[in-house]
Amino acid sequence: QAIPGRGKIWVVQSPEGGDGSTTVATNLAALLAKKHPEKVILLDLDGFGEVRSRMGLPVSHCLVNILDWQDIRQASQMQKAMVHHSSGVMVVPGVLHHDHMQFITADFIFNLLSLLKERFDHIILDCSPVGQQNNTWAASLVADTILAVIKPDRTSLDLIKDNLSYLNRLGCGGRTYVLLNQAGMPGGIRKADILNKKHSDIEIDFILPYSELVQEANNKRELVLLSKPKDDFSQYLQNMEVNLEKQSAPPVHDIDKELLQKLAANCSAFQPPELEDEENALENASSITAKIPGLKEHDYRRIKIYVQDALRRQLKPEENKGTRDPIVRSRLRSIVSRALVNHSIPLGQSAAEMLVEELGNECLGFGPLEPFFYDPEVTEIKARWNQIRVEKHGQEFIADVTFRDEQHIRDILDRMLAPTGRSVSPANPKVIARLFDGSRLIAHIPPVAVHGTLITIRRFRQDLNIENLIENGAMSREMAEFLRAAVVTKQNLVVSGGTSSGKTTLLNCIASFIPHNESIVTIEDPAELQLQHPDVRSLEARPANNEGLGEVTMRELVADALRMAPKRIIVGECRKGETFDMLQAMNTGHEGSMNTLHANSAYLAGKRMVSMVQMADMGLPYDAIVELCSVVDIIVQAVKERKTGKRRIDHIAEVVGVKRNEEGVLSLDLNYLWQYNKATGQFEWVADRFTRQ
Repeated sequence: QAIPGRGKIWVVQSPEGGDGSTTVATNLAALLAKKHPEKVILLDLDGFGEVRSRMGLPVSHCLVNILDWQDIRQASQMQKAMVHHSSGVMVVPGVLHHDHMQFITADFIFNLLSLLKERFDHIILDCSPVGQQNNTWAASLVADTILAVIKPDRTSLDLIKDNLSYLNRLGCGGRTYVLLNQAGMPGGIRKADILNKKHSDIEIDFILPYSELVQEANNKRELVLLSKPKDDFSQYLQNMEVNLEKQSAPPVHDIDKELLQKLAANCSAFQPPELEDEENALENASSITAKIPGLKEHDYRRIKIYVQDALRRQLKPEENKGTRDPIVRSRLRSIVSRALVNHSIPLGQSAAEMLVEELGNECLGFGPLEPFFYDPEVTEIKARWNQIRVEKHGQEFIADVTFRDEQHIRDILDRMLAPTGRSVSPANPKVIARLFDGSRLIAHIPPVAVHGTLITIRRFRQDLNIENLIENGAMSREMAEFLRAAVVTKQNLVVSGGTSSGKTTLLNCIASFIPHNESIVTIEDPAELQLQHPDVRSLEARPANNEGLGEVTMRELVADALRMAPKRIIVGECRKGETFDMLQAMNTGHEGSMNTLHANSAYLAGKRMVSMVQMADMGLPYDAIVELCSVVDIIVQAVKERKTGKRRIDHIAEVVGVKRNEEGVLSLDLNYLWQYNKATGQFEWVADRFTRQ
C-alpha cells in the first residue's frame, strides 16, 4: 500500500515495554537529521509519552501533541503541530493521556503520513507493538522499514514470535528487521547463545551493544548519539543505518487475505491489494493446485499461515529434527487435519498426505529442495529462484519444481544457514557452510549475484567404500590394494583433481585404510569428510562475524593440530598458505598425512603446491619450496568424464625427488605408476618399477 511522496517511513516497535524501541527511534532520528537537517520528523504513536520525555518535552512545558494534526489539511499548517528539537529533528509528541489513543484511528494514521511524506525525507514512528487494537498496523503497511526491537531476555524472545507472525500476515515480513538491543547487558542471555539460537529460532539482523552511557544520556534527556558519538552504541547504530539504506524493497508474499479484509472493513483510506488470481496461479509450474488435486491456491495460503503459527507455538527449536522425523511428522499431520476442519476444506486422504508433505517441506524443511536431500543418488543441486538443476549419476537435469520468487529462495537460504551459525547479507553477500547431512553449501546473493540468489549444494555419499568404487569402475582392485599398502606404510598422500571430480569421496575411502589404533585430526573449511574411523577429531575454519571478529583460519588450525598429538593430519583441501604448514607436518613426525587440492594432473598438482607455499610468505627461495614439496610420496589424480559424468582415478604417481629441466628450473620428479587407458577402458601399470620398498 504505497503513499505518494518522497519520504521514507521507518516504524520502530518492540513486543513489550522496556526493550528500548524509543531509545532506538530517537537516536535514529537524530542520526538521520545530521544528514538531512530539518527533513526528519519523529512521531510518538506509543501512547505513553516516552518520546515526549526523552526529547525534553514534558507536558508541563509543551502541550503540542499528535492530535493537533486532526484538523490539518495542507502543508502550510504543519508548523503549529510539531516542535523543533535542538538535534535538527522535528518532533510530534504523543497524546497527552493514554486514553486519547482511541482517537488515533487507522484513517488518521494514513492521512497524517500522506501529509508528512510530501514534506520530509524520513518519517520515524515510535510505535507500541504492531497489532489490530492500537491501529499501528496501518503504519506498518506503508512503512519502508520496520525495526522489531528486542532485548536479551526470555520474555522478549518469546513475545517477538507472535509479533513477527502478525507482521508476516500483513505482508511486512520482508521489510522487518529484528534488532537485538542491549546485547551483553548484565543478567541477560548471552549474545552468542541468541545468535546460535539456543533459546529461540529468531533470526537476528542487527545488534546494538549494552552501554551504561545510554541510560545516563536518557536520564539527562540527552541523545547518546550526540553526546557520545564514539560510544559503541552510537557506532553500531550508524553502521546499522548505512546497511538499512542499502536494502531494496522485497516482493510481498504470503499475505493473510482474510486479515486484510477485516482491517479494511473499518478503514475508508485503506483498500487491500489485489492478490494473485486463482486462475493465473494455475499457470505457475510450482502452483500448489497443480500438485494437490482439489486444493485451491487461496485455501493453501490460509492453511499454511495456520500451520506456521501452530508449529511456532508447539515446536521448540531443539524439537525440530526435520520433516522425516516421525514425531514431527505426526504432529504436523495432526495440525494439518485440524486446519482442514477449521477452514471447511474437504480433501481426500491421499491429497491430505500430499499437503502434509508440501507443508512439511515449506514450513520445516528446505522448500522445493527438500526431497533432493533424501534422494541418495543426488550429488549436486544448483538453484536460482526460477530454476533448479540436479545431478544424479553424473548427469545433470532440470527439476520440475521451482521457488515462487526471489524472496522465497532467500527465506529458504536463511533457514538452511540458521543451524550453521553463518549468515548472508548485502554487506557479506557470499557464504560457505556445512549442512545437517554433511553437504557443502555455497551461496551468493545480490549485488554479487547479478540476477538473483544462487545456491550450489555438493552432497557426499556416506555409504560409499572402496568396494563400491571398484564395482563402479573408479579404480581397479590392484590399485585399491596398492593404496591400502601406501596408507598402512604411512606414505604422505595427496588427492588432486578438478571441480566435482570426486576428491572428497576418494579421500574418505582411502582414509578408511588408516589403522584404528592411530588418531586422526581433520581440518576443513567447511567440514565435509565423513571418516569411518573410531578416533577422529575434526576442526573447522570459520569466517569473521559481522563485527570483523572471531575468524579462525586453516593455517591456525593446522598449527593447532600439531599440538594435539595426532598420528595423522588430514586437510580437506589446501588452498593457500596452510599448504606450507601441512608439508611441515608431513616432514616432522606426522607421516601418512593426507590432503586434497585442485589440479588437472599430478604434474600440475606439484606446481600448485609450490604456488600455495609461496602464498604463506615465509621468504623461502623457490628451490627450497620445491624441496619441501618433495615430502609428498603419492599423488592420486581424480577426474570426471565430460560425456558420461563418471568419476574415476586417472593416474597415480609417486614423487621420487626433484629435478631440473633444460632451463634450470627445479620441479618435482614424478614416476607414473598407474594410468587409465581410454581406448581399452582399463587401468594399466605403466612404471618400470616402484622406488619405495
